[in-house]
Amino acid sequence: MLGSIAGPILLSFDRRVHYVQHWKSAFKSGIVVAIPFIIWDYLFTYHSFWGFSSDRIIGFYLGNLPIEEVSFFLIVPFCCIFIYELLTYFNYTLPFPKFWKWFSFIAGISLLCIGIAYFNRWYTFLSCSIGGASLIVLYLFSGINWARFWLTYAIHLIPFLVINGFLTYFPVVWYNNQENLGIRWLTIPVEDSSYSLIALIWNILLYDYFKRKKGLGKEN
Repeated sequence: MLGSIAGPILLSFDRRVHYVQHWKSAFKSGIVVAIPFIIWDYLFTYHSFWGFSSDRIIGFYLGNLPIEEVSFFLIVPFCCIFIYELLTYFNYTLPFPKFWKWFSFIAGISLLCIGIAYFNRWYTFLSCSIGGASLIVLYLFSGINWARFWLTYAIHLIPFLVINGFLTYFPVVWYNNQENLGIRWLTIPVEDSSYSLIALIWNILLYDYFKRKKGLGKEN
């Protein structure tokens, strides 16, 4: 967690992007999104759908969750929003914006169908169905810049693979394969990519909302 947040913290004071002025918006969105994710995490840990190796964590808990896991839901979104803010400031986006908007809808339908098809595997069902429903709802009712969102998502996959790869290789985090598809990106359950998508998209949506509310938003 310290390694993840170090870069965004140090670069927050860059005179051009000046991410420090958006810290409040980033943490507010992170807290709001963290609440349902922590409840989800608590229930999955309680039912042993996943868990944590006691010899690889500090040993401080909030309920049944290690303090490192709770901090994850604030620190990682803060870092991902930093990527999004850089792309917004420098106006970086993927080409063919209409394609990425339609891609979001098709991806949402696909994920929702996968979730429903595997309703008997809790991690697959929830991560895919919620991820799919999120894409569909936001496609219909939000003004998200989909080309920029998918660029942010693609870039975030680099630290995602490194950090999650580390955590699942040793493992620090273990998974009950009866509750997922058993398909891995190296050692990472494929469902983690949808889980991360849900957190990222709702953090970005709320972050933009809080920025606009403060009058600090920049037109996409």
